[in-house]
Amino acid sequence: MYSNNQVFYIKANDTLPSLQIMLMTKGKLDEPLPFNLSAVTATTFYMADDCGNTVIAGNEAQIIDRCKGIIQYNWSSLDTANPGRYKAEFEIFFSGYTSEQKMTVPLFGQIDVEIFNDINKL
Repeated sequence: MYSNNQVFYIKANDTLPSLQIMLMTKGKLDEPLPFNLSAVTATTFYMADDCGNTVIAGNEAQIIDRCKGIIQYNWSSLDTANPGRYKAEFEIFFSGYTSEQKMTVPLFGQIDVEIFNDINKL
């Protein structure tokens, strides 16, 4: 699972581990609480290379636990084919009164992803 201020590492052409994050909110007295995803209708995943070029554009992500605020992206081998440093984020869509509403997470910055060469590709 990814947590803020950490880099997510994976080897080239691997599909595991999945990139999983837990969304948090603040409760009374500012204690951290899981963000309830009950109203979420869809989640998507985006990733860009270090030059800002989009390499994953709105692929489907999964809600793992609505009550605990856990979402994840399951990699394909094409997603991790090119070693390098990347920035990623999730978009979360909520059903609203008149239309669907969107929130991008993380709210500040992006998720750092680093894809390394594996030995058989050196």
